[in-house]
Amino acid sequence: MKIKLTSFTLLFLFTVVLNNRSAFAQICGPGGTLVGMYDFTGDGTANDKLYNQTTRLVVVTATGACSYIQLDPGWVLLSGGVADVNGIAGREILVNRTTGIRIWSPRTGSLADYILGTNWQVLTGGISNMDAFAGAEIAVNYGTGIKVITARTGTISDYANLGTSWSLLSGGISELDGIAGNEITINVGFNIKIITHRIANIFTYNIGLGGFWNLCRIANLDGVAGNEVQVSNFSQTKTVIHRTRTIKTGTGNCVF
Repeated sequence: MKIKLTSFTLLFLFTVVLNNRSAFAQICGPGGTLVGMYDFTGDGTANDKLYNQTTRLVVVTATGACSYIQLDPGWVLLSGGVADVNGIAGREILVNRTTGIRIWSPRTGSLADYILGTNWQVLTGGISNMDAFAGAEIAVNYGTGIKVITARTGTISDYANLGTSWSLLSGGISELDGIAGNEITINVGFNIKIITHRIANIFTYNIGLGGFWNLCRIANLDGVAGNEVQVSNFSQTKTVIHRTRTIKTGTGNCVF
């Protein structure tokens, strides 16, 4: 059977193609702001584009495949929110959906919501590996405690009852015990608390010093794997060696 293509038919087909291209362009860009180029497909090459079109985030892969997630009013891309959080090759996209975090995998199209309430924020440096398994965790301050999202397992761990005046030390998300997985180090006045999420435990170190001290540094001071946490009140220095669960005391300001 032969099909005769008239000029009208050709014009119709050409119009359909143009309309399809127009629809594709409206969804996939290049409209919007280019956020950056990442590996969303898991091929190991950061050649997929992420666009922010205000009402949606759009991913266009190197092959031209397109996908997007709608953004409701008030929803925004989290700072540092393009990361591998499930341990499978290819990054995920993290969206602040006001009452929690939505995680979108452009590779699979899956969405996962983690409800956190209305008063929360991701800790500085809080998107990092904390359990030694592939994929970053997300550590969130919710006022009186810290919640850690592990997208790989779809769970939230709650480190509650930290009080209302605690604060994350500068550079306080760091590997301290010489075992893979970062710890979270916070100031609670007379004490330093260290959360080792890998074993779901909080360690308390009584610093004293009248509760008035300054952070000297969080760094490797003894040459053994794992950083130390050093604080001082100018006349005396306390160094927390989390690897051995001990405190070393020295005279003077920030000495080891």
